[in-house]
Amino acid sequence: MDPILYLGVEGVLFRARVCRHPLAQRGNEMPCLNPLPLLGLISSLLETQRDLRVVLNSWWIVDYGFRRLVDSLPSSISQRTIGATIPGNRLHRKIAYQERVDLLRADVKKRQPVELTIVDASRSAIPTEYLSRSVWVRSDNQTHINESAAALLGFFKQTGPLYQDSIISIQEAERADCGSTESMGNRAEELRRIA
Repeated sequence: MDPILYLGVEGVLFRARVCRHPLAQRGNEMPCLNPLPLLGLISSLLETQRDLRVVLNSWWIVDYGFRRLVDSLPSSISQRTIGATIPGNRLHRKIAYQERVDLLRADVKKRQPVELTIVDASRSAIPTEYLSRSVWVRSDNQTHINESAAALLGFFKQTGPLYQDSIISIQEAERADCGSTESMGNRAEELRRIA
């Protein structure tokens, strides 16, 4: 099995608070997606890590459905997404509640990746036994965001102008209050051209 990046969505790629209206959840699109600075960095990272696969670990899959969530991600992430720790596209079924940490443990046991990395904004969603291969994203200030970016890059031993520029773009995005998904995607594309 390829290496897997277990990726939390809320608080990592997009702001944790979305406009969660019951009718919007069952609608055709995901409302109010405000990208966070790590979205561009993770997109760029996946461009260079060809064998890395993504498994989503997010309650948004229950709220909006797996396919809808994957379709809202940049193509560099969506094309590498092979599944989720939580059953998706079952909006019509009731899903028995389990802690995300338990769902992640079960998924690791099922998939048996050769290597795993966990990136999540919720410390309680990271199994203790995998803390050494985890990045706990705290997007409450710039220092924490930079530390998360450096830790993530460290796991994949990436250096050079592309990744230095990625960290600079994270700082720029935070100052600009993250902008739109489109502007983050444009920045990720710009970073790929630089490399």
